[in-house]
Amino acid sequence: AWIIIQYDIKINRMPTRREEITLETEALSYNRFFTYRAFRAFDQADNLLVEVITTFGVMEMTTRKLTQVSKELIAPYQAEEIRTMLRAPKIKPVNKETATSMPSRVRYLDIDGNMHVNNAKYFDWIINTIDTDILENYLIEAVTIKYEKEVGFGNMIESTVSVEQLADNKVMTAHVIENGGGNACIATIT
Repeated sequence: AWIIIQYDIKINRMPTRREEITLETEALSYNRFFTYRAFRAFDQADNLLVEVITTFGVMEMTTRKLTQVSKELIAPYQAEEIRTMLRAPKIKPVNKETATSMPSRVRYLDIDGNMHVNNAKYFDWIINTIDTDILENYLIEAVTIKYEKEVGFGNMIESTVSVEQLADNKVMTAHVIENGGGNACIATIT
């Protein structure tokens, strides 16, 4: 099964209500274990609004481990073969001294067809830890999120956030979602 490993999201401007936009996707490249795909949104003047670079892998369903991406699987997409990994921006670690946490239990409705937590659910857990003042007074410019380990039905997770004030009245939040003492997901939002 295809699994998402990481998103690197850049937001120049969010589309407005009823604005007509154009969406495109492009298979960028691949190596032995990962494939890279871009998703982009443009306004009517062809200005880039949002770009998402996604890293995918292939999971062997019986072992639940990453397996090599076969060239036959990639061939229809005409992506470039590369030997290295594409590097996303570094994810800043949570500052444990100033961090706050929120526990959650994984519900059945949080599970996807691969029998692990749907990637969108991690965004819920992340956003729920951010102070309401930040959510109401700032716009998201960038998100880098990396999924490190599967989370399953019934697991108890701990979603932790720390906040750093940046220059130009910007805020960066660092996130970790832990499951059983290990990192399931890490993220940075500006």
